[in-house]
Amino acid sequence: LVSAEEGNKTFDGDHKDRINWKKFEIMDDVVLAIQRSQRTPYPYIQKNEEVQRMVLDAKMFDEEELYSRSVQVEPAGGAIDRTKPWGPRWLRT
Repeated sequence: LVSAEEGNKTFDGDHKDRINWKKFEIMDDVVLAIQRSQRTPYPYIQKNEEVQRMVLDAKMFDEEELYSRSVQVEPAGGAIDRTKPWGPRWLRT
C-alpha cells in the first residue's frame, strides 16, 4: 500500500489539477486484497500462546527511534554489501 501511494502521483495533468485516478484504483486493489486475506480462515494453524504473547508485547518504535536505529545499522551512503547475507533466507538471491 505504501509503494502504491508513494510510487504514483496524486495529481496529474499540465497544471497538476487532475486527480490521478489510476493511483487510487491501485490502492483499492491492495486494500481489497488485504481485506480478503484477513477474512480467510487458517484451520491448520494452531494457536500458540507464546508467539501471541511475543507479538502483543513487542515494543513499538516512533519515527525518531527508527531513524536513530537505521543510522546505527545501515552503511554510510546507503550501499548494501551484497557479499554478506542480509534479510530473511527466503528473500536472499
